[in-house]
Amino acid sequence: MGRSAAVEPIVREGGGEALRGLRMRLRERRQRGIAAGVAGTVLAFLALTTVQALGIAPYLPPDELYHVGYAVVVGDGHLPTLTTPVPAGEIPLPPRDGRPRRVYTANHPPLFYLPESVVLRIGPPAVALLAARLLSACFGAAGVLLVAWLALVLVPGRPRVAVAAAWFVALLPAVPHYSAFVYNDGLGFLASTAALVAGALALRRGPAWWRLLGLSAAAAAAALTRAPGLALTAVGGVVAAMAVWLHLQREAGRRLLLAAGTGALVGGTSLASSIWFYLRNRALYGQLTGARYNQALFGFPGQDHPVRLVASPGYLLRLFDGLWVWTRFPTRQIPVQRSLVLLPRLIALAVLAGLLVAAVRGLRRRRGRAAGWPPAPVLAPGEVASWLLLVGWLLLAFLMVAWYD
Repeated sequence: MGRSAAVEPIVREGGGEALRGLRMRLRERRQRGIAAGVAGTVLAFLALTTVQALGIAPYLPPDELYHVGYAVVVGDGHLPTLTTPVPAGEIPLPPRDGRPRRVYTANHPPLFYLPESVVLRIGPPAVALLAARLLSACFGAAGVLLVAWLALVLVPGRPRVAVAAAWFVALLPAVPHYSAFVYNDGLGFLASTAALVAGALALRRGPAWWRLLGLSAAAAAAALTRAPGLALTAVGGVVAAMAVWLHLQREAGRRLLLAAGTGALVGGTSLASSIWFYLRNRALYGQLTGARYNQALFGFPGQDHPVRLVASPGYLLRLFDGLWVWTRFPTRQIPVQRSLVLLPRLIALAVLAGLLVAAVRGLRRRRGRAAGWPPAPVLAPGEVASWLLLVGWLLLAFLMVAWYD
């Protein structure tokens, strides 16, 4: 008996080590599987964008010529205005129709055009334009990778969600399509997603200095790429303040001061790095975005007031359909291609039905817990705040697009 009693703890200890080792191996295998799934997503995205970058004629995408013209002007050391002529003699593979053109994308901030201006000077014209398109595709691919990271932060217990989210974004037709050309959409997508990742990490795991620095830098990059990103400078400040408030163990008054100071520092830094361009727009065009001036100058049709536009069900449907349409080229008028819009609408209805079923099940679980079932785990404040960040940004981006257009 004495010998058995002495051996038993050793057996239990050895079994515990074996169990821990098994769990570690299973965790490593799962991590490798998630990494392989996300890597496959990025490769698929790059394949889709590369096919389009190679196969679609130069400047067939409506705005590409003007984005390239902007980048060439930036490469010459200047910022264009809406009345700056497109430098037809400097851009690669310029159109030969002799039409006078103006850089009507000049009300966009310049961050995207700085690296593009370097790439557009590489090699022969066809190579330079292809390299510029592929650089935009790389921005989009990095954004897909960050979508997976964001999903891992929001739903850490279900890593398969990260792979599913990355695949969904990578195969959403508008994302690889607009990332395949010299458009600033890919970099805007990358910068805004990076800000969401940094913000969610700060809310869930605490306001480490590198998270707050990343949040400020990503918000500034988003604001320096597209006008809707300007709202992220304010979002970044609010998120930084919330992270300090939730995670710092201080007396309430001091914690409030630290939270306010941190939020002002993060939001103020990102805003200060980008607001100069929008003030320039206001001085030149009478508006931070320059959108109305642009529409009047080039004869673009104006649109409804933003408040009425946001309240219109047709506007939401138009934005949704735009995510599923590959092109704005004349081929879009083919009846078969127009009928494909019905498919994503059916998918949306299926998703809404699934959410309704999930809500009903949640109510049933709540009733079951009231009847004595085990209680559901309670979300920590940082987890709730990170989800509010995502939902709030989606709503804010929707509003910003209406105001920008």
